[in-house]
Amino acid sequence: MPEQQSVPVIEGLLDITDEVGLIASVCSACEAIYLPQTSRCHDPLCSGVDIETRLVGRSGVLLSWTRQIYEPPAPFRMQDWSPHLIGLVEIENGLQVIGMLATDDESVLGYRADMVLTTRSLYRNDDGDDVVTYAFAPAPQGAAQ
Repeated sequence: MPEQQSVPVIEGLLDITDEVGLIASVCSACEAIYLPQTSRCHDPLCSGVDIETRLVGRSGVLLSWTRQIYEPPAPFRMQDWSPHLIGLVEIENGLQVIGMLATDDESVLGYRADMVLTTRSLYRNDDGDDVVTYAFAPAPQGAAQ
């Protein structure tokens, strides 16, 4: 019987092999970051043609949050769905990312609170693997960004 593992909900969305990171495309000419990945720079003022892959988003600051009260469709369906918090987190280079929050306790959240990237289980697939997506958790007290 194969060993169960964690797998990303969408291939190429995040790297969970070592430290969790979002997989982004970065223009080598203007340093614009694109998430999800892209094959070209979308800045009309940039003539760059080389796109690199980079892990981003390991930490950031919370800008806003709300409680999502509708069940998301596939591929982000959840096995044991219940309303949960989602937030807008500013990561490197000013990129703003919407994602699930890894807490349901709003009292630990605040404007510009330090956040760290983690994963959140969505469901088990037919192979028994844990299908995960990215989520942002409040940074431990005293942790630097």
